[in-house]
Amino acid sequence: MGGTDVRPCATRRGREAESISASYLEEQGIVLLSRNYRGPVGEIDIIGIDSGMVCFIEVRSRQSSRFVDPISTISPAKQQRIINTAVAFLIRAYDGKFQKYPCRFDVIILIVKTPKMPRVTWVKDAFRLPTY
Repeated sequence: MGGTDVRPCATRRGREAESISASYLEEQGIVLLSRNYRGPVGEIDIIGIDSGMVCFIEVRSRQSSRFVDPISTISPAKQQRIINTAVAFLIRAYDGKFQKYPCRFDVIILIVKTPKMPRVTWVKDAFRLPTY
């Protein structure tokens, strides 16, 4: 209807960014538990174990970081969906094996100026559970 749907291309780029990120994390010693985990209220890009801690990792990919800080694109509402999905994972996945593990919410930022040389930044503990 008059426009080109860019979602398939964006989805493909997102999956490529997640694959690059997963490889990077494995090189850093992360044991991957899940990719694209779907819970009742959202999805988590990558879930892994880092030194006995369950890490829920959101991947952000940009061609440049000049105009927008990629972490700022993770709104409080998106953070809450990730947190709620993480809780679902802890309860349901692996028969609840990881319920008692400490958790962390990380972000991987990929700046892809050239496809062969993306710059990867891993921000550990990028956001936390809200305190009331």
